[in-house]
Amino acid sequence: MEGQRPRGRLQRIRPIDNKDSKKRYRADVLLEDHMAKYADKIEKETEKAKKKFGDAFNEEQFRATNLNVRAHRNGSTRWKVA
Repeated sequence: MEGQRPRGRLQRIRPIDNKDSKKRYRADVLLEDHMAKYADKIEKETEKAKKKFGDAFNEEQFRATNLNVRAHRNGSTRWKVA
């Protein structure tokens, strides 16, 4: 047992090959990066609305009702009016 590396969950995640760049990526890292992109988009939408509405801006209501924010939160770039 001594000298052996523990086999954790992260070691079992297989890398994904990118044929265009000839690089390998771990799936969990790709997902984290993708989710961070969506969080940045939500922050940009919120900042734009703060500038537009000024003192009357309610961030909680905006994040709950804005279609673009809701689409980014759900992981989609296209929104549907429901």
